[in-house]
Amino acid sequence: MFQCIEFHENGKRHKQNLEKKLEDIRRRGAATDRRAKKEEQWIEQMERAAMSDYMSKDVLKAGGGADMTAKIFNEKKAERDAEKAAIEAATSKAKAAYAEAGG
Repeated sequence: MFQCIEFHENGKRHKQNLEKKLEDIRRRGAATDRRAKKEEQWIEQMERAAMSDYMSKDVLKAGGGADMTAKIFNEKKAERDAEKAAIEAATSKAKAAYAEAGG
């Protein structure tokens, strides 16, 4: 019985058919990979466009954004800007005092 299987597995036509099948699988896999990569790029482009539109229409709109997330974003940004301005003012004040002291 094992001789029949071995004879079949070592046969020329079997090996050719097996190679054709493997080549078909490789070709289909490459096509699937290309398609997946293209879809991923398309989704990234769509997300960038959506974020850009959201930023211009809601977040950066004068008087705050229309939705709650934009309002929170603008509040936090205002807090960060105020902290940055306070740090810069304190730094310049300290530099001026140091310069007056002869440093």
